[in-house]
Amino acid sequence: KFYEAYSDRGDLYSRQRKYPLALADFSRVIEGKPSWMDGYIDRAGVYQDQGNLDAAIADLTYGLSKNPDSAKAYQLRGRAYQLQKQFSKAMADFDKVVALYPKESGGYLDRGVTYEFTGDHKAAQKQLNESLDLNPTAYDAYYYLGLTQWGLGQYAEARKSFALYIDKTSRPIVDVAIFEWAAAAWSGESGDARLKLFRDRYSGWPTQIFDFLLGTGTEDAMRAAAK
Repeated sequence: KFYEAYSDRGDLYSRQRKYPLALADFSRVIEGKPSWMDGYIDRAGVYQDQGNLDAAIADLTYGLSKNPDSAKAYQLRGRAYQLQKQFSKAMADFDKVVALYPKESGGYLDRGVTYEFTGDHKAAQKQLNESLDLNPTAYDAYYYLGLTQWGLGQYAEARKSFALYIDKTSRPIVDVAIFEWAAAAWSGESGDARLKLFRDRYSGWPTQIFDFLLGTGTEDAMRAAAK
C-alpha cells in the first residue's frame, strides 16, 4: 500500500536526519490514511527531533482524538510535555500509559523520571522500583534510581545503582561516573579504594577525568577530554 511505502521511506529519511523529506513523507501518510495513528506518531517524532515540541504535541493530540487508546502516543506526548517542564500534563499522559498497560515497565519509568524532575525523590523511587520489578533489564531506570537515592541521602545504594547502569549499558557517561565517585565517598569508602575502582573500571578514559575526580584538574578540561 502506498502509505506504507511513504512511511518506510520517511523512517529512513528520519534516521538520516533528512527531516524535511521525512516530514513530507509522513504528511503524505496522514493525508492518505488520516485514521492511522502511526503517521501522527512518526511525524511528531520528527518534530520532536527538530525541537518543535508544540508541533509534536499538536500532532499527537489530534491523533489521540481519533485513536484514544494509543499508549505510544501518550508516552511520546508525555515526554514532550516533560521537556517543556509541564510536569502535571506529562504525568497525566504517563498515567494513561500505565492504565492501558499496567504490566509494562515503561509507564512506571516515565512517571518515576517525572517525579524526580519535580524533586519528589520518594515517589520517584517507588515508580522506578516498580519499573524494575516488571522489567529488570530496564537499565535506564538504574540511573534515575541512583539520582533518587542520592537525593534521599542513600549514598551506598546510589553508588550501586550508578555502577549497575554503567555495567549493564556499557555507556560510562562522565556525569554518572562522577555521581558514582561521590556516592562512594559519602558512603565512607577510602580515597585509595575509590581510585583503584575507577582506574579499573575506566581504564581507557583520559587522565583528565581522574585529575578532576582527585581534585587536581578542572571540569572544563575533563569534559573536553571526554568528548
